[in-house]
Amino acid sequence: MQLDATVEGGGAVSAHGGLDSPVSRRAALGLMAGTALTVVLPACGSGSGGAAAGSGGGGGNATLRMVGDQVITNLDPRTSLGPDGVVIRRNMFKTITLFNSANGDVTPLFAAELPQQVDATTWLLKVAPGQQWQDGSKVTATDVKYTIDWMQNARNGSLFGTAVLDVVKSVEVVDPSTVRLHLTRSSGSLLERLSAIAPVPKAVAERVGPKRFKIQPLGLGPFAFEGFAADQHETLKRWEQYPLEPKAQVAHADLQRIVEGSARINALQGGQADVDINVDPDLFPVVSGSGLKGAKHAGAGYNAILLNTGIKPFDDQRVRLAVAHAIDRDELAKAVWNGLAQPQVGPLPPWHYMAADVRAPAHDPDKAKALLRAAGHTSPLEFELMQGIYSTGLTMATVLQKQLEAAGFKVRIKTGDAEGLYQYVFNKTWQGFSMRGNTSIIGGYADLYARWTSQAIFNNAPASELAPIVKGLEKADAIPSHDLGARKAAYAALQQTIVDQARIVYLVNPSVLTASVKSVQGMTFGPDGVPNTLTSVTVAA
Repeated sequence: MQLDATVEGGGAVSAHGGLDSPVSRRAALGLMAGTALTVVLPACGSGSGGAAAGSGGGGGNATLRMVGDQVITNLDPRTSLGPDGVVIRRNMFKTITLFNSANGDVTPLFAAELPQQVDATTWLLKVAPGQQWQDGSKVTATDVKYTIDWMQNARNGSLFGTAVLDVVKSVEVVDPSTVRLHLTRSSGSLLERLSAIAPVPKAVAERVGPKRFKIQPLGLGPFAFEGFAADQHETLKRWEQYPLEPKAQVAHADLQRIVEGSARINALQGGQADVDINVDPDLFPVVSGSGLKGAKHAGAGYNAILLNTGIKPFDDQRVRLAVAHAIDRDELAKAVWNGLAQPQVGPLPPWHYMAADVRAPAHDPDKAKALLRAAGHTSPLEFELMQGIYSTGLTMATVLQKQLEAAGFKVRIKTGDAEGLYQYVFNKTWQGFSMRGNTSIIGGYADLYARWTSQAIFNNAPASELAPIVKGLEKADAIPSHDLGARKAAYAALQQTIVDQARIVYLVNPSVLTASVKSVQGMTFGPDGVPNTLTSVTVAA
């Protein structure tokens, strides 16, 4: 699911000036509204090596103007889990490794080489040479240790610490370019997990503090921070002193929030923007005919129904399976997503290299009714289904209501903004929630896709009922990364357990839909729906 971290305050800034721990519940779900308090601060970095604008470096003076409906509140790669932070993580920072979730390939990025395993619970990680922070200081192993320690400190509210680094016991600096990772247990997904961790400069982060770093970060990538206005826009500029290749081709890159889909397309057509990073599905068919370039990319987002399995009627597995049998995923893909989605029955998107061909309850309204009768419900079973309001939300609610009522349910739809509705999940009083999410915004590895379903914050079930999922997670992650066949078998069994329990009924996997003006070339997107590193992008005059 799409996650983000809470920002205190908000503001406009210019460069010229465990899930059940204290982690914010809003931080666990990326459900924020920013404020527009205006503040001007001097740059975090100091010295001639800082994020200075100029005309040299990578080349042209063009500005890439991106628009989307995402919130823009937090730019700190240690805590931000929304598109606003992912853009920063990919362009101002570097994750330790780079993971391709379609084929399972892992390559070094911040690291000089893939971390080397010493024994079952010990790994060595070396920092790639030639890197420097944008204040001119050298990147060292101390920055790696500081970042991991900071993320694991519960007071800092980093979901990376609880959901990604939970297998790390401690970090030891061996020499200026090497750290030793000590794990709590063997983890076959460690190299994949490290693709979510982007080290930050210890000296700068400690000096300015987290509140300022989250709205004015300093990194080491081909782009540097230029400006930020909470829930309005974030702007990067080419770092002219970037010592490595490839260098940025555009001088500036701006991401602006425009909530309404047709307004984003109008901005492209009117020359006020260059790329819409998330086109509404009902608008996508007309994009190409409007003089724009439309593109469809494999996405990791999903729609699902989250059921409260700790209260009646969904504490009964037969009722949950009745919901699953009521669903016609093909109809949802066509009616809600204009055919721009595919059925998804388990926690992993169908194209993921660990996705399994699991057995899912087939669309069978009569079977659903029989299950309800077996559970003692002889008349239509009434329940409330919450639905967030967004471009596809109301259509989704209408189609789900029709399908469920044809299968023996009576459905009351409750609509509202997602943040407001999630309060009922947190206080355990909801019944059903038609939700959308994208777990890959944190990381694309299989363990994470499955793990959040076992967290108490999303379940109202006793630990004994969740034990099979937890046991399956531990078994799958204990298998060494090189034993691919055994890992796939273990994750397949885990996915089947999640589908059989039907605590979450997965619906469809939508494509990432984008549009751009024809002058933009070289732009690619990750499965999280966020542009990949922008160094290859050009904007013709």
